[in-house]
Parts: sequence; structure tokens; C-alpha cells
Amino acid sequence: MSVQPVVLQKYVPAWGLPDISPFCVKVELYCKMADIPYRTTLGDPRKAPKGKMPVIVDGGRTIPDSSAIVEHLEATRGRPLDRDLTPRQIATATAVRSMLEEHLYFIGLYLRWHQDSGWRVYLPTFLDLFGQFGIPRPMRPLLAFRARRSVKQALHGQGTSRHQLEEIEATGKRILDALGELCEGPFFFGERPSSVDATAFAFVQSIVGAPFEGPLKEHARKHPKLRAYYEHVRSLYFKD
Repeated sequence: MSVQPVVLQKYVPAWGLPDISPFCVKVELYCKMADIPYRTTLGDPRKAPKGKMPVIVDGGRTIPDSSAIVEHLEATRGRPLDRDLTPRQIATATAVRSMLEEHLYFIGLYLRWHQDSGWRVYLPTFLDLFGQFGIPRPMRPLLAFRARRSVKQALHGQGTSRHQLEEIEATGKRILDALGELCEGPFFFGERPSSVDATAFAFVQSIVGAPFEGPLKEHARKHPKLRAYYEHVRSLYFKD
């Protein structure tokens, strides 16, 4: 009996990356590593259960949030990636995901949305996404302005944008250095992929592979362990 593919609702590919969102890349990479059949479709956050992507539809279930999706797939598919991890590795993976998703994510958000140089790069892709949602062209710049204002308010509330750019970049570099130090190679925990690789690669790629130039990207590209890790995973799962 054939296995029904997971339907992954996500945003759009851009800049040679599978998606503009590292959380969408996280889920797609997990499916690739775990050999889970899937297909992708454009997701509309206005219609999503939690107002964001990714979302999967697996049989009759609709599951939002990348962490909940990976937990569901680990529990229901026949080849869970974390089945052989030790308790210490599981604890390390939890800490790494938190470091990337709750800290580095907001630094990336700041560089794309808050910094004028980053926003100039991001805006055309964002406007194109609005077009794919069927939003009339005259309305798109206004909606983009409102979205940017909302994200900047969120960054202030979360705290990242209360710091100077140099402080934000320094924090990002420390996170990348910690990630590189913890990564055993060629995958995060050695020879076999685990679910934490989906998160680690997605966030390294969002810095190294996206066209937002600056000290943080340069730092990541020059880090030997991170560069080797990024190239290894990319060559296996996201060949051009």
C-alpha cells in the first residue's frame, strides 16, 4: 500500500534557497532526511491555524508550527531520526533549538526587516509573495509597510531592537560560534542525521545562503566547522 505524501504548506523559494523562512526549510529538510514522501504548496498565513507557516496536512490532520510538525512526524512515521539519541544528546538538541529559534531567529529578523539595507533586499520578494496571494498590486506596498511596522514593534517588545547593531551582531556571532563548537560533524551528532540538523542547517542557511550582507554572514562563511557542516548537508539534500 502506497504511503500518502505529507502536504507541506510553506512560503516561497527565493535567492536559491528552498524557502524564505528557516522554519519552512526545517520541516522540508526533516522530511528529506527521514525519507517521508511530501509535496509542497503555497501556504497563506491568513488562513493558517496559528497565523504562520509552515503547516502540514497529514491524512486528515492539519498541524501548524514547525516543532509540533517534527514531533508528529517523529511519532507517526516509521523512521524516527532521534530513536538512537542519548538523553544528553536530546537535552543538547533542545538547548540548540531554543538558541536558534528563540534568539538567532530574531537577529535574522532584525537584519531583514529592521535594517533599511536588509529591507531593500527583502521587499521585492515580499511584494511578490503578496502577488501570489492574489493581493492587488496597488495594495501591496501599503500592506508591506504595515507588516514591517508590526515586525519592528515585535522586535522592540522582544528586546532585540533595543540594542545597537554592533551588539546584535556580536550576539549572533557568539551563537554561531557555540553552534560550531557543539557540532560534531559531518552531521550535528556525528555520522547520522537527527532532527536537530533540520533546525541547525535551516538557520545557518538563512544567514550564509541569503543575500543579506554584513559581518554576521561573513563570520558564518569563514567559520570552518559551520562551513563544512553547511556544505555537507546542502550537498546531500538540496543539490542544485
